[in-house]
Amino acid sequence: MIKVKNKITCLFLYSILFTLVVSKTVFVFGTEYEKRAELPITYELPMPDISLINFKTSENSFKDIYVDSLKNMWLSQVISYNETLYNQKVYKTVETGSTINLIFEDDVIVTDYTELDEKNMAYSDIKILSVEYLKPEIAKDILSEPMSLPNKIITYYGWSNGYVTLGTKTGPTYLSIANLALTYTPISSKLVSWVVSEAVSEIFTSFDRNRPVTAETKNKYYYQNKAGAVYVSNQWLPVAYVGSRRSFAWSWASVYNYYGEPIVDQNGPKNGNNSTNPTNYDSIETKPHFYDNLWIVNKALETYQTGGYWDAFGLAYTPLN
Repeated sequence: MIKVKNKITCLFLYSILFTLVVSKTVFVFGTEYEKRAELPITYELPMPDISLINFKTSENSFKDIYVDSLKNMWLSQVISYNETLYNQKVYKTVETGSTINLIFEDDVIVTDYTELDEKNMAYSDIKILSVEYLKPEIAKDILSEPMSLPNKIITYYGWSNGYVTLGTKTGPTYLSIANLALTYTPISSKLVSWVVSEAVSEIFTSFDRNRPVTAETKNKYYYQNKAGAVYVSNQWLPVAYVGSRRSFAWSWASVYNYYGEPIVDQNGPKNGNNSTNPTNYDSIETKPHFYDNLWIVNKALETYQTGGYWDAFGLAYTPLN
């Protein structure tokens, strides 16, 4: 006969309904120019801990079948819950020795050019890339916290809703500013001469260099954050956030031709090679420990009672000039 030590596991076996509570994403102002995107509390059941289930020696042949059935029941319910909560489809699950990861379907976001200003404070909705649950029987051995509460990591993304201006240089002549540095992305610079050549490439050899010139750089951002969550009092609290930001640059310039006509031009806006996880960015910034999921879940366990941890980028919605 199978004995179940853990009450949560017992409840899991006899319950097949979730209480689906959908919380709206909470946005808190972080700085004058960015919004801080936090995830909602969720209420799906934690993964059952198979190490708490005892089998008699004579029943060992049924152990694998039982464990698989238990895990599949939990997985089916968790997938349904997450799909309802985030309004996205889970298109595959990936199981490793230590985790079960729900991978969400690609979702294309249209990011046409929009010049952001104080009157346009919209931002793209955040989308989920994955929800990764750490197996409880493994967590006990690898987490630094002795309590080892159930935990998971949610990876999500969003785009700035348009472009922000990073740098502007204006001079009475082209040569007066050609060799000045202009911020190109948050972590890189280009000479004004390079920006102008990119922006007005078709007339770069034929504009009047003795007249005023303005060069400007704009960026749009793709944000990808990870949130470590712990299961406390029948709810998942996402409390430890670590993030990254990818920049897509755009060059703009105003020059004059030899007839005195002002010419404004720019290179084509750069779009991601995919909208969910683009790799053709001009620069990427990552906060410390972004690639260390174990550190993130340990930080969630460490800080969930003291206000959590935030080291991520917000979502840009006004010019940064």
